Amino acid sequence: MNTPTAKNTFFQSNRTSFTAAAGVASLGAITLLTRDNLTGALDFALYCFAIATPLNAACLLVQLTTPQVEDLSRTRLALGAGIVGQLSTFIGVSAVFVHFSWGVGTTFILSSLFALVIWCWELNFHGLIEDAEDDTDKQG
Repeated sequence: MNTPTAKNTFFQSNRTSFTAAAGVASLGAITLLTRDNLTGALDFALYCFAIATPLNAACLLVQLTTPQVEDLSRTRLALGAGIVGQLSTFIGVSAVFVHFSWGVGTTFILSSLFALVIWCWELNFHGLIEDAEDDTDKQG
């Protein structure tokens, strides 16, 4: 019987995250490319989306095609690419909000950080962090 573990849930959430980030970055880039002239913030966002789209797509492909390996040293490059891709997507979206106004951009960034704190607290509260560590300890 195949029971879901914290590690399997983590890999599934990564797939969803990379899919969403690749989609947002792709749509953002396509939308910005249809504009005649870009201001500084929108031009910066376009560069962020140009970095994020292939990195998020590559990480999604790695997640889909590579078996879940126990040796995390094999996946460090993919992990680094994933972090850069996710951050580039976030920075690009933030730059789009900053284009409209500093207040809107700041509100977006602060609310995103607050959401990150809530997410981390929920992971810790429900013991998902400890479950993932327990899964690793049992296998090692």
